[in-house]
Amino acid sequence: MPVSYDNRPSQLMPGSSAPDNADAMMQALQGNLREKPISYLLKVAAYYEATGHLYVGTGAFNVKVQFGLGKPVNASSPLGKGDEAIIDLFTWSDGQLVFELGRQPESVNILETADGLVTKGEAFIANLKFLEDNFITESSFLIRSSKLSKRKLEA
Repeated sequence: MPVSYDNRPSQLMPGSSAPDNADAMMQALQGNLREKPISYLLKVAAYYEATGHLYVGTGAFNVKVQFGLGKPVNASSPLGKGDEAIIDLFTWSDGQLVFELGRQPESVNILETADGLVTKGEAFIANLKFLEDNFITESSFLIRSSKLSKRKLEA
């Protein structure tokens, strides 16, 4: 059964029986971030109402996202937890994907919905692109132009 890897999980038609549905879900939630970005994975998990643990990255550095009935419930990485750990995945262009079906979430630390995470993640990427396009880095600093009066600057 062919699987589309674009951002439309509706193209992933579940099979007529539960085992086929589980196989299609496992195929859709495993692979590499190069072909399956995090926004796609969140939509697929919701579509199949997946319950389990998704590991993204390598053994040395990975992010674990725990799903319950298709909703991201818990996430952790070496750099953050919860919403922050998932939003950081939007900056990743590569990483191995492994999904363990049926594992229950350990706790709850994600407050945002999957759609909200996608919206925030895409906004985060747009903001990073703006900074990069304008050569703004962590060592940049803002100075006030001497051409503007204090009143004009406040306006």
